[in-house]
Amino acid sequence: MTEESAVDVSPLTDPEPFESGTTASTATPTAPAGNVASRERGTVDSFQVTLHKAKETKNTVRYEEPESGDPPVIGTLYLQKWATHRLGDPESIVVTIEPLAGVTTSA
Repeated sequence: MTEESAVDVSPLTDPEPFESGTTASTATPTAPAGNVASRERGTVDSFQVTLHKAKETKNTVRYEEPESGDPPVIGTLYLQKWATHRLGDPESIVVTIEPLAGVTTSA
């Protein structure tokens, strides 16, 4: 398996909408509309975090999460330049974080 085929760097073409009352510069938990019980427990199905380009190094681009008053979900993310070039060298990116299906943890 080659490095390119092991990494999915396809652009996010249809991101899920942010919930009302949030902006694109904040981490946004998403949950199905009928999932009230899990929201009350503080669990969500996924997060969407918008990161903005902060700096370029020789081989990477550093993206940072803007300050929002809440603790950062990601903070800083470094992407290889070849990957950002394939995305069209964006000034901002959206990262979706969701658990793998079927993977559980024991407490």
